[in-house]
Amino acid sequence: MALGVMLLAGSRVYNLLAKAGGSSQPDNVQITQITANSAVVTFTTASSKQTLIEYGTDSANLTLFANDTETTDHKISLSLLTPNTSYFLHIKIDGKVYDNGGVPWTFTTSGTNLPTLKSPTTLPSLAATLVPKLSPASSSAQKISCGEVAKRIGSTKGSPNYDVKYDLNSDGIINSADMALCGK
Repeated sequence: MALGVMLLAGSRVYNLLAKAGGSSQPDNVQITQITANSAVVTFTTASSKQTLIEYGTDSANLTLFANDTETTDHKISLSLLTPNTSYFLHIKIDGKVYDNGGVPWTFTTSGTNLPTLKSPTTLPSLAATLVPKLSPASSSAQKISCGEVAKRIGSTKGSPNYDVKYDLNSDGIINSADMALCGK
């Protein structure tokens, strides 16, 4: 919609046309949610406008584009960005370019989105894996001769050579696990 204004200046009449709808200048421009591969640009306009963001890695050559629908609250996502890279942008509304006081707005993407690898976990010692903990019936303070345990290797509960005092881990069999515990 056009609004006509007549201006009289001496003997001349000027017909000045002005667009209704208010300013299209972007206000409160913010670049947020910056990741390794994306960022979001938000801003407002006084009237409902469709906007275009021109951006790129060279401030003099903005070759990438993103736009939004006609609105006053603009939120435009920039995607497929490169990690650890500086980007420049300006906003284009009704064919006019808006920037950050004569220079493009700028932001830098973060590092890669790959998960951080944790330091390698140490495997439990083989002895701790193979040798169960001493049961309360066994006393860690009691020192058993390894020779006596060795004589009974292979004995199981109920066999004539089995003696519970040499079954140091109380698993029902005298074996190498008991040998690992003897003398301690």
